[in-house]
Amino acid sequence: SDPRSAVAALEQMLELGIDAVKINHTPGFLVFGTGWPTLDRPSLAALVDRAHAAGLPVLVHIDTAESAVEVLELGVDGIEHSFEAPADRLDAEFARVAELCVRHGAYWPMTVAFLEGCSRAGDETLLTDLGVDGNVLPRVLEQNRTDPRSLWVHLPDHLRAYFRRRFEEAMAHLKSVHDVGVRMTISTDSGNPCTFHGLTAHRELALMAQ
Repeated sequence: SDPRSAVAALEQMLELGIDAVKINHTPGFLVFGTGWPTLDRPSLAALVDRAHAAGLPVLVHIDTAESAVEVLELGVDGIEHSFEAPADRLDAEFARVAELCVRHGAYWPMTVAFLEGCSRAGDETLLTDLGVDGNVLPRVLEQNRTDPRSLWVHLPDHLRAYFRRRFEEAMAHLKSVHDVGVRMTISTDSGNPCTFHGLTAHRELALMAQ
């Protein structure tokens, strides 16, 4: 709720020997119908300063261009994943965030395989494309296909269309972001619809190469 309590929580984690700090910064983001908890700028700044003082990298989950810009200006070491922006500003926002990543040396994995997985939820051909046979436990596949809570089965059509648009936008901008010198790495968000551990890393590499 404030910089002091944020840093106090981080101090407890530092005592456990953590390797990095991951922060969620998605103010007002409502894709699944509920707001996610986030931090104000003074708390974000305090966490970044304390983590860097301890020699730890700071990575931030973002979902809008505005949230990406805010944390990059604070000097974070990486942002994850792609983001939302109005269609008429999309190219400019990707260019702005990419320029900030280059200026600060920040990594930017876009997690395109996660976006593809959500956009193709329920599509059995994606399971073939991923190569699940012999690589995913049968009980895990069964759970994906039958569990009432599984978004693979029950992702609403409007969200599937939403993620399709996000996937296409990220794929369309991935090369330009890479070409201006943004440092990129693999991110998978494994555990989401059709993002299986291991296989999704392979899929992410293939989509990035594509």
